Amino acid sequence: MQFKFYWPLWLLIILLLFSAGGAVGTYLALSTPRLPRITKIGLIGLRVLAILALIFCLIQPVRIEQENINPVSNLLVLIDSTSSMSLVDAKIKNTSRLSSRLEVVEKWLFENDLGHAFSAKSNLHGRIEPQFYQFWDDQISKIAPDLGANFSLPKGYETDLQSSINQVVLQWRGQPLAGIILISDGGHNVGTIDFEEIRKLQIPIYTLGVGNENQPSDVQIKKIEVNPIVYVGQKTPLRVSVYQKGFDRQKTEISLRNNSNIVYSKTITFADETPLGGQIIDFEIEPKAEGSLTYTIQLPILEGEATAENNQKSVTIRAVKSKLMVLLVDGYPRWEYTFLKRTLKKNVDTEVKGMILKNSPPFPTNSDIKSIEAFPTKIEDLLKYDIVVLGDLSSNQLSIDQKRILVDYVQQFGRSVVFLSGAVSLGNKGLLNSELADILPILAPKGSLLFSETEVDLKLTTLGQQHSSMQLSPDFDQNQKIWHNLPALSGWFRNFELKSSAVVLAEHESASAPILTYFQSGLGKSLLLSAEGSWRWAFESTLQKSVVDQITSSSHYTRFWLQTIRWLSARASNNPIHLTSARMNYQIGQTVELIVYAYDANFMPMTQAEIKLDIIPSDNLSFQLPTDEISEGVYRSTFTASTTGRYIIQASISNSEDEIEIQVDSNTSEFERPYLDKKLMSTLASGTGGVYHQIDNISAEKLTDLIPNPSKPVYQTVEHQLWDHPLIFLFVLILLGGEWLWRKRCGLI
Repeated sequence: MQFKFYWPLWLLIILLLFSAGGAVGTYLALSTPRLPRITKIGLIGLRVLAILALIFCLIQPVRIEQENINPVSNLLVLIDSTSSMSLVDAKIKNTSRLSSRLEVVEKWLFENDLGHAFSAKSNLHGRIEPQFYQFWDDQISKIAPDLGANFSLPKGYETDLQSSINQVVLQWRGQPLAGIILISDGGHNVGTIDFEEIRKLQIPIYTLGVGNENQPSDVQIKKIEVNPIVYVGQKTPLRVSVYQKGFDRQKTEISLRNNSNIVYSKTITFADETPLGGQIIDFEIEPKAEGSLTYTIQLPILEGEATAENNQKSVTIRAVKSKLMVLLVDGYPRWEYTFLKRTLKKNVDTEVKGMILKNSPPFPTNSDIKSIEAFPTKIEDLLKYDIVVLGDLSSNQLSIDQKRILVDYVQQFGRSVVFLSGAVSLGNKGLLNSELADILPILAPKGSLLFSETEVDLKLTTLGQQHSSMQLSPDFDQNQKIWHNLPALSGWFRNFELKSSAVVLAEHESASAPILTYFQSGLGKSLLLSAEGSWRWAFESTLQKSVVDQITSSSHYTRFWLQTIRWLSARASNNPIHLTSARMNYQIGQTVELIVYAYDANFMPMTQAEIKLDIIPSDNLSFQLPTDEISEGVYRSTFTASTTGRYIIQASISNSEDEIEIQVDSNTSEFERPYLDKKLMSTLASGTGGVYHQIDNISAEKLTDLIPNPSKPVYQTVEHQLWDHPLIFLFVLILLGGEWLWRKRCGLI
């Protein structure tokens, strides 16, 4: 027991002595002979006691005690509600009928009445309180102990065990936790679980496995590979990866559909052992008309399959009229020029014309680089090309008229220009200080651009991670890994400012400086690589071939530049509104990002524009979206793809509109490993001090017996205020009133 005071104790003593002395002195000074000695002593005592009581209130004394309390500990019950829990491969105890995994969980919880397992009969009664949650994707939701009417409905497309555990623990931060019961099939498919981080939570996790731990029989289409832009009348390969388990040597039909029309169908025989990447099946498509085309690969449902959710997959591509014409211009035959020219020449979809300007300094050339020609001086000649790539040029290597038609080429005719930076082009006499500054994504600095010769490793921005030109692998994690492991660029430029509507796709990994940036200028686009040495990406991990011969159609270098050129080649019409999406293909549950560019009659950015954005999914339940202006004339909107199929997206302003199509496919990641991951669930339990059991092998009563009694004493500090009480106020009134009445009887008042 302890005491504390608002005022120091020494001050109390001084006040008490001063007040008592004053009271004694007052009454001793009375010379009235009629006042007896005993009366004086009594009056002095009453006043001193009253003063003492007032001083007691003034110093506000508090009594402090440590009380032993037994708080209720919370037991967090996490129930997996993702799509894989709909698989019918689990048995309810004492039955032979197969049920869905979530039905088994629901039956187990109801029959065992886990919500009341900590009853008065249990030694944990009043000590542990269960809290029930469902989790899916990146969300958790608290549910009542009776689980509610919609408990058995799967809700999610991804299983993120670590995020779900972290979220629920965060909600109960600072409160006692007895442990976590995790009920799941262990189908974690979002990144890699950091078991060490989970152990640091110091909370035991008791895992209950649901489902069949053996790999079920299943057929699934893992991925479709095809160029996002193809050409009318030209045969284009479409590659499909098919995975199977349990159907070795079985024949089946696989079909390729365009909308509801069967384009091609073939009989395939499953291999005895499907490779990790899947069995490869090749098709050819030959578009007959321009526009967006959606192709669907479909496999029939085979008897005994675990699920049919992954038996079909769709992809949307864009068909254009002819090959891409690329004009590649540089001031001298440097490596950047040589590699890119060779790459484009080898590709059947592109036709390239290389040009070393006449007024370039003399450099040695090889037999392949022999044409020295003049840059077009008329817009009609320049419009023969879909894309112009400008290398390391000085401003005076192009005339004023040539630079002006380049600006018109982009802004008025919707074409694209790629700027491959160099010491000359971004120097004092470079393109930043010329008429071409209007179409560059960056502003000319007050001083010189600084060039750093340090190597550059790239990191994709949030938009870059989803942009079509940056997809070196269809798998998100693998794509990130590829970009991280690409050979470093040889140097980079800095000390510049981006224009307000410029978009960064890739940046310096450590310095966070823009490296790959695009810019919508009028109807067209420009792309700036503010670093040197992208040709390094053509190198394999081992230098077994000659420098140029290492460029192959399968290299990351080739894929990046072909995808980038295809994306840039998609021209806008002479339209004051332009609608774009970074991708044409999404999965259900993903966020679709839309960018709208709005221009006035002079093709200047239109601010505060009233843009109408209509979304028409395959179920025709259309809806509208608001847009936010993110920079001058640039508007952004997002929505979550909630249904599969084709989406038609229309943007309109005044009497103008633009339209694009995207394809939303099923998210089959939940079914890529459709079995109970016993190893993962066991590791989670053993690493945290918990226990793993298959759900049909343990009752709620036995499970609660495994949870230790939270017997560690917990103390609570309690303060009791001693002065703030009505009796003390009444005591002071009695003392002062008694003194007043006594003095009145003695004739002192």
